[in-house]
Amino acid sequence: MGNATDTLRDGNLILEATLGPAGYRFEPSAAGNSSGGDFASGRWIRADRAIEIHFRHSLGLVRYWIGLTSMSHRDLAEACDASGQASYPSYSTDPLDGFRHLRHDLEGFGGPFLSGAMTEEEMIRLVSDLKRRPRRRLP
Repeated sequence: MGNATDTLRDGNLILEATLGPAGYRFEPSAAGNSSGGDFASGRWIRADRAIEIHFRHSLGLVRYWIGLTSMSHRDLAEACDASGQASYPSYSTDPLDGFRHLRHDLEGFGGPFLSGAMTEEEMIRLVSDLKRRPRRRLP
């Protein structure tokens, strides 16, 4: 595998199969080298919504945006009652597996976000509801 930019490009080819037909296009945002190593990031964008992704050694942050409101991948899974079905994040020696697992989740429970059925007002309500729920913590 090459550097982070190359891996993000290859990972985006995996996501393109789902996000492209839904009308999303990728826009890179930052790439470089820091004390933690090579990194690259960008956003899949369609109208007022975006999926922000970051890569450093593996797919890291995945955040969903509608307008100025956002939620994490974990929050989207919980809001869709699919947290037990989520494949991402995953642990693998293949850095592209994170992209494969994210695509699996987008196809499994990301439909309301991808299609536009989830509005910004609904996302605000979901984020607010999730903040009130107790979260399971590791011992």
